[in-house]
Amino acid sequence: MAAVFTLLGVECDFSKFSEDGRVLLGISRERGESIANETEAFLAADALPPGSTAKFAGRLAFATSWAAGRLGRPVLRPIFDQTLRDGARQFSPLLPSVRGALAFLIEVK
Repeated sequence: MAAVFTLLGVECDFSKFSEDGRVLLGISRERGESIANETEAFLAADALPPGSTAKFAGRLAFATSWAAGRLGRPVLRPIFDQTLRDGARQFSPLLPSVRGALAFLIEVK
């Protein structure tokens, strides 16, 4: 059996289990890179496109749910707030708080 496998988008690493009983859980490197690339594109465009903002915020929430102490939740608040505020508007320029949150998430990837 493989020491590392992915189940429902969660990477489960049992390689340390026999040593000290640890199982490491998180998103795959590929998923992290995909989210980082999408985040960088939003920053470069200085906008959150309509229709994809809520989906993107959900992906970020899932990706950061594995951080110790739920580190990512407070950082996501501005993104969710802008999503709720703007709804289905055609163009949604980034609020300064959202720009800062996205920049932070890229740094900690």
